[in-house]
Amino acid sequence: MIQAEEILQLLRKRPFQPFRVVLKDGKHYDILFHENNLVFRSCIDIGIPVAGMEDPVADHFETVMLDQIDRLELLQMSVGPTL
Repeated sequence: MIQAEEILQLLRKRPFQPFRVVLKDGKHYDILFHENNLVFRSCIDIGIPVAGMEDPVADHFETVMLDQIDRLELLQMSVGPTL
């Protein structure tokens, strides 16, 4: 089972690297911002960003129990053009 500390470690890493929370039923949530997530001992409230916005404003939260998480996957960071 994924522990709260594992998620906190990913959220606190600097620079932040987006990651995916994959549930045992196959559903997943992409964590693109560290600011809008709350980690508890038994669950995480995942802030779902406002559609089309590229900042950490959350539209709503999804509560996920930690025992329902299958794995955490790092996502590739998008790299902008170099000048």
